[in-house]
Amino acid sequence: MIKRVLVLGAVAAALTVPAVSLADDGGSTPTAAAKGGHAAAVLDRVSKRVDRRFEAFSKHCLVANAPARCTLAANRLVRRFDRWQRILGRVEGAIKTKCSAANPPARCANAVQVTGAIDALLGKIASDVAAIKAAFPSAGS
Repeated sequence: MIKRVLVLGAVAAALTVPAVSLADDGGSTPTAAAKGGHAAAVLDRVSKRVDRRFEAFSKHCLVANAPARCTLAANRLVRRFDRWQRILGRVEGAIKTKCSAANPPARCANAVQVTGAIDALLGKIASDVAAIKAAFPSAGS
């Protein structure tokens, strides 16, 4: 009986905490709907992934006397960033095509925020690639 009460109490607490956290935004995290919905959340995750990968690379390889294996890592990272730039360019083109139609879908209401976030992310990737190519000129070839 006590186990059942404890389990039910834990379930009730687990159900009320998300409801309270959704009701009280508290300003800790921006709401995804206000910034472009699901697309903005995905772009935020991609941006954080780009930052993590570049930070790890720069910590080990963008230093004096970098190890020889950094050349291979630079090639791989530049190719990965190039692929992300192509994908983001295609997504941005698709958004602009669909949202410039005569009768755009409802999700186009956030198209300006999303394309702005894509442009910012593309700029960040381009600057990271430039920093890598400054240290490793043959990277990505």
